[in-house]
Amino acid sequence: MEEVQNKWWNNDGSTVAVLQAVFWYMSPSDLSRAAAVCQMWRRVASADFLWRHSLMPHISPDALRTLRNTSANNQHIASWQAWSWRREGALATAQWTRRAKLQPTAGAPLLHVAIDKTGTHLALLAEQAQLSIWERDDSHDVAGWHEVLSKRVSDEWGVKGAAEWAPNRRRLLIGGPLILADRWEFLVLDFTADWHCSVVCRASSSPGTWPNWLDDAHFITLHARLAAPHCATTTVCINATTQGTHSEYVGVVAPLLRIYNEAGANITHTLVVDLPESTPEDGQHDESPIQCREPHAFYYRCLREKSGSGQRYLIVSGGLRGGIRGAARALLGWHLPASFDMPPVFLREGIAERLLARRQREAEPPEEPPGEEALRALCSLPDASCPLPATVIGLVLHPSGRSVWVTTTEGIACVSLPALQPALWLPLGPKGASLYRVQPHADHDYVVSPLGGGSGAVQVWSVRSGVYNASLTHETPALAALLPPSPPSAHALLVLTTEALHVCKI
Repeated sequence: MEEVQNKWWNNDGSTVAVLQAVFWYMSPSDLSRAAAVCQMWRRVASADFLWRHSLMPHISPDALRTLRNTSANNQHIASWQAWSWRREGALATAQWTRRAKLQPTAGAPLLHVAIDKTGTHLALLAEQAQLSIWERDDSHDVAGWHEVLSKRVSDEWGVKGAAEWAPNRRRLLIGGPLILADRWEFLVLDFTADWHCSVVCRASSSPGTWPNWLDDAHFITLHARLAAPHCATTTVCINATTQGTHSEYVGVVAPLLRIYNEAGANITHTLVVDLPESTPEDGQHDESPIQCREPHAFYYRCLREKSGSGQRYLIVSGGLRGGIRGAARALLGWHLPASFDMPPVFLREGIAERLLARRQREAEPPEEPPGEEALRALCSLPDASCPLPATVIGLVLHPSGRSVWVTTTEGIACVSLPALQPALWLPLGPKGASLYRVQPHADHDYVVSPLGGGSGAVQVWSVRSGVYNASLTHETPALAALLPPSPPSAHALLVLTTEALHVCKI
């Protein structure tokens, strides 16, 4: 009996035309399923114009044309070489599934998570200063992570905390609020190859402020001071991790710059970045954040990988003059010195003489507080600023090094560097009214962010098209979302809630 060949497997023009006419009306997810039927359907469904058209309900024709032109002009850039319309459609419609749930041995409610530069080590910080270190091993189990250290690092911290890995060393900056003091304490921990840790440095900062690494040997802390009624300043200090080698712990802290707290807003988010080399194409963009609703040429310039490392730049969340009192609704930026060598310190008196002199100064009658303008003149004006429509609750650097993503109570914005100009605005879904500090993250394909406000939802967008991908819900508040380095076909997403660290994959 002769085998009857299915006419839809033929490669003639009429079959292709009919299939293209049918596939024209399919969504990206339906196109993906159709491409799995047979080789013929796969060839037809791989046409760029079909995938480009499937994104039409989510993105305007102008944005599609800009994306097409950007892709054609950036094929020499590594992050764009593997891009195609089919890949963009797959990213926009990918389905995330939870594969595992990581729970530290201590069992205390979780507060913060940090991932190192290589994406192979996680630091989970829980209440009561419980630290848990996890190492990545994709061949170990479904989760791909296993715990290598569980340790309580302090008996004096409260129910908050933060952690950050050093840029190029197995070194961790970790801290939390002291129970009986109005300040935070930070420790620098060094780890051996078998994960024994030792404290090499201690530092303090004002409540609610998180430090940042400058390099493997220096980090910054923030110290707020009420200089006059309704007038406060914040001093950014540089700290050396070689504290144990300095006599009497002198010379390890030095002021870097002083910031005037406009609108009485506390500085809660900081980020130190290496600026890319500027190019003539880095133009200006004068729209407000909430007007940048879809990708455009300026936004795609912010996604290009930097060609070199220039000067360091400090970004903080703060207030603006005339803004809402106490609300950090702006990003502010300062250029930092190229060298972070600590200044030499020469002591002529001993500890007793210096302590006596300090007590005498404290006993003197207080001076008349300076006025607002005089105090502002003593501070360093920002080199750039970006007003935002809502309060900042999260901040992260884009891997290109040319922009940052900032999560607010109403949406997430992409802001260029170093001019701090808005490039894209993505609205967040509904959430509770309370402010919750969150930790967003971004790679070349996705940007993810918890909603905040005590919500358990994490929202995902495709970076290049700006298309909303998914909202992952959890029973307990979501605090952080991370995108560890993964193969292009196997993206992973880590979501930290107060209960556990959830591992999600496509």
